[in-house]
Amino acid sequence: MATPVGHGLAGLSLLWLAGRFFSGLRPMRLAWLAIFFALLPDFDFLPGLLIGKPAAFHHGISHSLGFGLLASLIGSLSARRSTRRPTGVIFLLLFFCYSSHLLLDYFGNDARPPYGIPVFWPVTSELYLSPIPLFPGVRHVRHTDGHVYEWVRGVFSWHNVWGIAVETLLLLPITLASAWRQLIRRDQPENSKAAWSSWWSL
Repeated sequence: MATPVGHGLAGLSLLWLAGRFFSGLRPMRLAWLAIFFALLPDFDFLPGLLIGKPAAFHHGISHSLGFGLLASLIGSLSARRSTRRPTGVIFLLLFFCYSSHLLLDYFGNDARPPYGIPVFWPVTSELYLSPIPLFPGVRHVRHTDGHVYEWVRGVFSWHNVWGIAVETLLLLPITLASAWRQLIRRDQPENSKAAWSSWWSL
């Protein structure tokens, strides 16, 4: 499965590709929102951490389109007032960012059973995983009963460093291209340096 770096880059890419729908807003706030929803499925580690088994609920229903629809609906209703954009537009952005997580995990290397993610829950609980992984994937524990110490030791491994490097190599060019496309749309090429600065201003 992909690392948080890969998921974050995917969320930013989607935001910048849809940038014209959010002109006039504070971009940094939207950037954090896009990254948050791109990472949200992996928050299923939290209930596992509370019982001392971080992977107990990992790759469960949070890694599904059904759960993504529900989370995106709640998120869009909550963000409606601060973004001042139609709820449907915000919903689509959040849902696409959430779904990008599932797409990257589908093409990741899953090293812990049960293999795959329940993409179409609640319609079916069947697990799906690409037979040809594009990413090395992230490793933590080898089984769902692994304890916190094993999980922490697994996270800080050279394999995960390699996974981050591969994801950055594959996804960063897409993120930069989508950001540049947004900048060109907002400003003339000669003002691109000022555009970069204004994009991240609060």
